[in-house]
Amino acid sequence: MNVRGGEKLMKSYLIFNPAAARGKAGKRWPHVEKELESLHGPFISCFTEAPGHATQLTRKALQEGAEKIIAVGGDGTVNEVVNGWFENDEPIAPEAILSVFMCGSGCDFQRSLTPRSFVKPLPKDDSSGISRIDVGKVTFRDESDGNCIRYCANIASLGLSGEVDRFLIRHPELKRLGGQALFLYATLVQVLSCPQFHLRLLLDDTSEVEIQSRLVAIANGQFFGGGMHVAPGALLDDGYFEVVWLEEMKLLTFLRHLPKVYWGKHIGIPGIQIKHAKKVEVLSQETVWLDIDGESPGKLDALFEILPGCLKIQL
Repeated sequence: MNVRGGEKLMKSYLIFNPAAARGKAGKRWPHVEKELESLHGPFISCFTEAPGHATQLTRKALQEGAEKIIAVGGDGTVNEVVNGWFENDEPIAPEAILSVFMCGSGCDFQRSLTPRSFVKPLPKDDSSGISRIDVGKVTFRDESDGNCIRYCANIASLGLSGEVDRFLIRHPELKRLGGQALFLYATLVQVLSCPQFHLRLLLDDTSEVEIQSRLVAIANGQFFGGGMHVAPGALLDDGYFEVVWLEEMKLLTFLRHLPKVYWGKHIGIPGIQIKHAKKVEVLSQETVWLDIDGESPGKLDALFEILPGCLKIQL
């Protein structure tokens, strides 16, 4: 039995992506290991070796009885870990806890893990730091038009954000810019060629809208794109997505208002719409790429469903 301070320690696994932040995470490993051991006690370390590996490692750890998974990397690493958490929309280990230590390029999920992102913030006398959050389930088409499913802890979006992801895949040398500068530069480049897509949105099977839009965000968390506060009203534990979209907008108007998104000051600008829904379907006859927690695994048509309170997380 592992004991520290008279208390039984959890069986913990650490999923570490040494390639995060352009390889800087791997260079920080000795410091990270020491810091996390002081916070969590002993753990079994697992290093990712390829895209998707964190999902495999997480599933294996949970099947072996892990009580806590510590995800170390960027938003993509956290997304992979979350995708290893579920089987048929149910947690493999319902009482297991996720803890995150962000050291990637965007770190948007960490920005969303603040008290203002919860309906029920932790009581001041609760030292555990453990809350339950919702997770999004996204059913979409891959590049070969096959059906795929991904889980989403933070924000799924489409249009411009998907184009940005794919631009960065084609230009990995730009990652040296890092963080906010990287995503802002890619956004400015891609918005010049990104069309306003014709989209049909169905919200909770009761409301339908047709729009011309460059961007739609289906938000569980509040931040994406390296610090853009796109959904300032989104809550991680309310059982709803905050759905934010741009209506048809001239390019110069879009560029003029873009800085406001970093501060969440775009709400109320004409042409920006916000709704709340548990289920969102987005359809288009055009090729519209998705962004799911900073990755672009596929395209529309897509169905977004909220799975309420299904993930325990340590803040």
